[in-house]
Amino acid sequence: MEDKKRNKRKITYKNESNTDSNKENITKDLNKTQILGIRVEDELIKKLEIYALNTKETKSQIARRAIVEWMDVLDHSRKVNQIIISKELFKKCLDLADETSIQLFAKETVMNFDPRILNITFSKESPEIIEMVLQYIIKTIGAAGQGWFQHLEYSFLSKNLLEISGIHNLNLNFARYFKYFLLTIFKLGIHSESLTENQFKLSFLLE
Repeated sequence: MEDKKRNKRKITYKNESNTDSNKENITKDLNKTQILGIRVEDELIKKLEIYALNTKETKSQIARRAIVEWMDVLDHSRKVNQIIISKELFKKCLDLADETSIQLFAKETVMNFDPRILNITFSKESPEIIEMVLQYIIKTIGAAGQGWFQHLEYSFLSKNLLEISGIHNLNLNFARYFKYFLLTIFKLGIHSESLTENQFKLSFLLE
């Protein structure tokens, strides 16, 4: 019991910074925030310090965002009557689904993800709108978000061709599921596709 106590440190998040811009942001934040003290293990502190160094953020900023994002996830799941499951269980559910079920599941996911996306019309004349939506998707479900993918990116191969690719550790049915997820959002014709147990590549024709 004593060892566990010694391995924990009390962290009070104060005005700490890695950059001048962060100092300015935190000064503004301190005018409307309160200090919260919590106890965390040494191992978590080390991870937090590495993450802060890599992102050029303070530990306070990272911890605050983590709390807000996690509360948002819980709040959203309760509002839409969802449950949060592990990747492994999600993978097993997909293994049991046929093509039609996967397609319906993907459409339902988009409705819960953000139904406003369904009202957007995508075309080659509005690449900035396509980029905005893709950046939102990557931020939400990419490696820095919910972690559906270890890596997820997009590129315009030409004015008429959009490619979206990623690396995941789920299964082939997940790649199919994500294909239908994107088709539901963009409603574009498929130029080519390459779906495997751990990779995803899909190119859309922009009209």
